Amino acid sequence: MSQFLITGGAGFIGSALARSLLRKGHKIVIVDNLTTGQEKNIPRDAEFILADLANPASISLLPDFNFDAIVHLAAQSSGVIGQLEPYADFQTNVGSTMLLSRWCIEQRITRFIYTSSMTVYGTANVVPMDEEAIYQPISYYGASKLASENYLKIAAIEGINATALRFYNVYGPGQNLGNIYQGMVSIYLAYLLNNAEVPVTGALDRFRDFLYIDDAVSALETILEMPKTPSPNYNIGTGKKYTVADVLSLLITEMGLPDNHPIKEVAGSPSDLFGSVADITRARDELSWKPAVDLKSGLSKMVSWAKEQEKPGISHA
Repeated sequence: MSQFLITGGAGFIGSALARSLLRKGHKIVIVDNLTTGQEKNIPRDAEFILADLANPASISLLPDFNFDAIVHLAAQSSGVIGQLEPYADFQTNVGSTMLLSRWCIEQRITRFIYTSSMTVYGTANVVPMDEEAIYQPISYYGASKLASENYLKIAAIEGINATALRFYNVYGPGQNLGNIYQGMVSIYLAYLLNNAEVPVTGALDRFRDFLYIDDAVSALETILEMPKTPSPNYNIGTGKKYTVADVLSLLITEMGLPDNHPIKEVAGSPSDLFGSVADITRARDELSWKPAVDLKSGLSKMVSWAKEQEKPGISHA
């Protein structure tokens, strides 16, 4: 049995990872400030600490355990909020990573898994994108994720075995349907569940790489089984390109709505990426990891789950 600390464990990916690890008999401690995470997501068998790790005083709340690894998922992960509140984005993402890595060095905890983002690449015009691309983030969120990776490179000199996983668009059951500022699939699905017109920020031919939650968890668990990885960072996606129009069409079909369900394109933001697709060669070759769930199957599972939930509100207030 191993002991793992999961920050952001009340969130979408963190709680899914915690449940999977608990089923395998591991001890889990979750730290979350419940800003976007929900207490109902925390597995009953996990120890929970309410703390904001961007606050230096909160570091003292962490238990003096000999953790086998830290999985740092806690983040401000909305690109929209990042543009509106860039300093808060910096504190939450970069500040927490720096403070937590320093704590690990003091505690002699050497394994650190960091969930980064495909937004570190920004406007680099290559499809699919590999890990050697030039980093050109165009959002505060992308810049904060890249800065955190760079802080961990410094921590590595001091003994931290850090691995950054650059997640693409993760979706699936358990995603917060009530948060209309985060998660492309969950945002669209929230409107469809309300049988409302779907506002699409930017063009319908924009494209993304969509990763099902179970595949995100399997990537994290693969990394946790390794004391150190051959490379410091990995793209975690599917390598498949789908446009916004493709996703909406699949969702509308799964919802049983008319093909002409109303969709409205609205002005995008300069911080929005037009397109991004992962080259997952490095993850496949070095980690023996690859995704197992295709988009159609994943969306079908998500819609089935969503129909059983309370209808989400879609107010922008």
